[in-house]
Amino acid sequence: AGRLAVRKRAEGLSTPEVFAVIGALAERARLAGRSDAGEESPFAGIYDLAEWRPEAAHEVVRFLGTLPPSSFTAGSPPRLIKATAGGPAGAAALALIERWGAQSANRTLATAAKQAVKNAGVLGSGQARFR
Repeated sequence: AGRLAVRKRAEGLSTPEVFAVIGALAERARLAGRSDAGEESPFAGIYDLAEWRPEAAHEVVRFLGTLPPSSFTAGSPPRLIKATAGGPAGAAALALIERWGAQSANRTLATAAKQAVKNAGVLGSGQARFR
């Protein structure tokens, strides 16, 4: 029930307010350093906002792209795909996930990213056919 209440509040925010919340969560996420802190983590809030407020998803993808691969876990690529599928930031998210798949600093992330891209039915760089 807690996430439903947060979603209702997020849906009632203006777009500038959503961007401010993303900024605050981004700062907390940088301090947390890793995305595996569970559903109460700032990363979970960031993914949720991208999903619930598609107009802000590009900002979420941009922020995630500034973090080092060590910030992410194997659960990050599928969570980002879920948050952006069918929305205006879907192609940008897939391009970021493809970048994660090509790096070697975090092999667990790279493997998960490649699998997530494959599962998304990628046709080419940054373009996907979601099932």
